Amino acid sequence: MSSMSLSKSSSKLLSPRPSKKEKDSVPNQTDINNLALDTPVLKGYMYKKSHHSFDSFNKRYFALYSGCLVYYRKEDEYKKDLGNHSLKNRAGYITLNRVYLSKPDKKPQGGRYCFVLHTPDPANARRETLLVCKTREERAQWMVQIQAQNPHLIAPGQRIAPDTPIPERRRAHSVPSNSAMMLEVLPNTLSSTPSFDEVALKVEDGDSDRESGGVEKDGDEEEEEDNDVCVLSFDVPETGDIQLEVPSTPPVTVT
Repeated sequence: MSSMSLSKSSSKLLSPRPSKKEKDSVPNQTDINNLALDTPVLKGYMYKKSHHSFDSFNKRYFALYSGCLVYYRKEDEYKKDLGNHSLKNRAGYITLNRVYLSKPDKKPQGGRYCFVLHTPDPANARRETLLVCKTREERAQWMVQIQAQNPHLIAPGQRIAPDTPIPERRRAHSVPSNSAMMLEVLPNTLSSTPSFDEVALKVEDGDSDRESGGVEKDGDEEEEEDNDVCVLSFDVPETGDIQLEVPSTPPVTVT
């Protein structure tokens, strides 16, 4: 009797039940079949805030599709799924139903170019995901393309259509931290090796979400404020020297 109970407990240890997070993150077969895995809207590396640690980040390779955001631990795993037309090697999967974005007021150390992905869809285990990009341009690309999955959620007057040219002066205007404004649609592939000199994130790197490691920042460098400053220029006509004409008066004769 005891041996039978022992074998049952052993089988439970060998075959644990999937967690709620794992269940919520697994797309059904219909979703997989509907994805054009070979033509993602956007792909590239970003740093994803770990849900197991307050100040740790994982470097993940993201592939954005219509209606979902899939991420991998490494680009090689994405390429394997691409060849097999599957999502077998993914590290996570986020549905983008009713998605909206924001820029956090308090940014992590080294996370200048970060944004928050809000996913109220109950299919997602997490409601918020903090992502960090390497450059301002990459952040703009991701924010535009992710938000484009649900353009009807953008407040009236805030949306700029992706196919509408944006004047240079308007592009310089500041964007509020909680705005979902469409900035500009850029090429759909991000380089994985842009300059990343000012990052002081505690980056985790390994096979699980509880890894160790880090990218340190030079203590002598000052981090530049991430402010989109509106620069106005005025054309001032050039003028020569100002000359005053003083009317001549006849000499006064005293008698």
